Amino acid sequence: MTHFRKAHPKPLAAAVFTLVLAAGASNVLAQSSGAGAASTHSPMAQQQVNSQQSGSQNYRAMRANDMIGMPVVGRDNQRLGTLSDLVVDINTGDVRYALLSFDRGWFQEDAQVAVPAKQLFQSSRADALVLQNANRDQLMSAAVRRTDDEAGLFGNQPLWTRVDRAWGMDPPAGAFGAMRATRIIDREVNTATEDDIGEIEALVIDLAKSKVHYAVLEFDPGWLSPERKIAVPLTAFQRGRGMESDELSTSLTKQRVASMPALDPNWYGRLNEPAYVAGLDRTFFGAGFGTGMADASTMGSGPNTGLFNRLDTDRNGWIDRRELDAMPDLGQHWSAADANRDGRLTPQEFSRLGERGEGRRQ
Repeated sequence: MTHFRKAHPKPLAAAVFTLVLAAGASNVLAQSSGAGAASTHSPMAQQQVNSQQSGSQNYRAMRANDMIGMPVVGRDNQRLGTLSDLVVDINTGDVRYALLSFDRGWFQEDAQVAVPAKQLFQSSRADALVLQNANRDQLMSAAVRRTDDEAGLFGNQPLWTRVDRAWGMDPPAGAFGAMRATRIIDREVNTATEDDIGEIEALVIDLAKSKVHYAVLEFDPGWLSPERKIAVPLTAFQRGRGMESDELSTSLTKQRVASMPALDPNWYGRLNEPAYVAGLDRTFFGAGFGTGMADASTMGSGPNTGLFNRLDTDRNGWIDRRELDAMPDLGQHWSAADANRDGRLTPQEFSRLGERGEGRRQ
């Protein structure tokens, strides 16, 4: 299990501080050249090879555990610093910002900068993350102090308004449940009845969508049964009492979690296998396909919403035959699902397809 060492708290004296770039720092970010070849010896490299060989072009997954600490390079492949954390919205699973620690050679002070995750994830490699299209003014406007004071960091609205403006990003819709990934990983999870059900072992990030696809819960059923790993959507969890709480809570019951199937023992090596990802979506996210893990009120979405959104690759709000055929075991039921023969499946039609799947199992 990967554990993160907690830094000693430092007072948040100011949200943004002035940074002076060292000579030539901005030139590296402005230059454009090909990135170096990635090593294929690491587990992350093998995951990317699996994704490429299987033809999966839209879905690219990495564990946040592996990404944190990865080098960050400019477009000319020169090292800039490291990825120190991810800013995750626990209410939606969105990964909004990556926090980068720049090397002292770039700034006169050891700086941490918030960069849009989408900008960084688009050019990820097995051995490094590539920062594209960033200029000095953006980096200076997006600088934040290092702190363990999460309430002070994310409660500072003027800071994040400035960061959003620096990158031309709209403010998040609805309540923004910002947490750092390092404060989610290894955190204990309790049910509403105070049952300790284990801890979060990992966050699996869908790089293409800049979103947490699922959290890996190391479920502890009790003294007489061995622990097992279960995939759970991040939206099933809530922050514990207070922003600085060392626990997460969930409305799932211990009995409900105990009924969920365990992850494949080799889940880490199969992160990007299309068949494995599709099976995981069916089992853990598609009500009517497998366990029907949680009620819509618990998960924050209706039946099959996660799977529907994944199949709707062009984001037009409906699924055509080509998109459904990405999952052959569902594609074969196209005729039954497309009852009005209009060549498309709405979320409601797709939900009924799930109900038929559940009926066949009973």
